[in-house]
Formats: sequence, C-alpha cells, structure tokens
Amino acid sequence: MRADAIRNAKQAINDAREFNAAVERAAFVMHELTRFDNEFGKKQLELCRKIVSGGENGFYKNSAEILALAEALPETNVKEERVWRKQEIRNAKALAKSARLVKKYYPDGVIDFDPQSVEDAYNLPDDDAKKAKIRRAAMKDASRRQNMYATVAAPYLTAKRTVALAEGYKDIDTIISDYDRIVCERNEKLEAERLEEEKLELERKTDRERYEAQKKLKSRK
Repeated sequence: MRADAIRNAKQAINDAREFNAAVERAAFVMHELTRFDNEFGKKQLELCRKIVSGGENGFYKNSAEILALAEALPETNVKEERVWRKQEIRNAKALAKSARLVKKYYPDGVIDFDPQSVEDAYNLPDDDAKKAKIRRAAMKDASRRQNMYATVAAPYLTAKRTVALAEGYKDIDTIISDYDRIVCERNEKLEAERLEEEKLELERKTDRERYEAQKKLKSRK
C-alpha cells in the first residue's frame, strides 16, 4: 500500500510537471505568434521594414536614423523582447560597418553571392600539383567573397527575416493547421545545414592533409 502511494505520488508530480511545461510552451507559442501586435512588436517591425525598404543596395544609407529607431524600442519586462531589443540595436550599429565595406569592396553596388561558386571551386580537378594549387586558390577566393557578402549584408538579411516572419504570422490558422509540414521542413533545413557544414569541414581537413603531404614531399627532394 505504501509503495503504491509513493508510486502514485511520483506519477502525480510528473504529470504536474508535464502539464506546467505544456502551459509554458503554449504561452511561449502564443506570445511568438502575436509578438507583432503589441507596441514593441509594431516598433520592431517598423524598424526592420525601414532597413529592408532601402533594398540590397541602399539598406545601409540611413544608419543614423535606423539606430535611433532601434534605441527607441520600448524597454519591457518580457525576456524575449529585451533580447530582441539588444539584437536590433546591434544590427543597427552594424549598418555603419556595412556602409564602409560597400564603399571599399562594392563600389558598383552589392552583388549577391552565388553559393554555386563554392561548389564549382570544390569540383575543380586536382590531379596534379598545379591543378591542386589552382583549386585551393579558387576555394579560398570563393570563401573570401562569401564571408564578405555575409558580413556586408547581415543587417539587411536579418531585418528581412523578421519582416518575412511577421508576414507569415498574419494567418495563424494556416500556420497551426500546417504545423507538421513547417516543423518537418525546418528540421530538414537544419539537417541539410548540418551536413553541409560537415562536408565543408571534411573538405578543409582533406585540403590541409594534402597540403601537409605536399610540404613533406617537397622537403624530401
């Protein structure tokens, strides 16, 4: 009897914990889905739309005005909104850096980076030392251009994601009814990104090993 009572008590505690966790998750989801309906969300969306409205070749031109909007975001007691406020201020400050880099590296306008160039560089032949050298140089150049674009366009792409998120949240019923597909697509995307990162790491490791092997071979001659 006592053992049953203890077991039932433990089960009741576990059930209560699961119920409380479910309530917390539901509250988080509802706050997320309606985050652009309150004062903070509206002002955050206004800020991000201001950045996006400049387009890929002008998002950085009103950095002072945008920073003022970011710093004017309400300071609330909501944990997520405090985090978002810091992120928006950091994103707004990054616009000045984007402007400097654009002037130096993109005098004719920001050119969107094509990920295919990385794949093309990786697929170059490396049958001999000369070809391997060309391939390494091509991969290094593609990586450099990719990193530069990511740095320059980061504030614009971040704001663009927020705007797209707000547009997607307009139809909550559709989101809820299509939840399984959205989760599945998100998981597939994360898995694809993970595999791509592993692939790039393997490529870097292979290139390092090949480079070290070539150095050893030259030192023996």
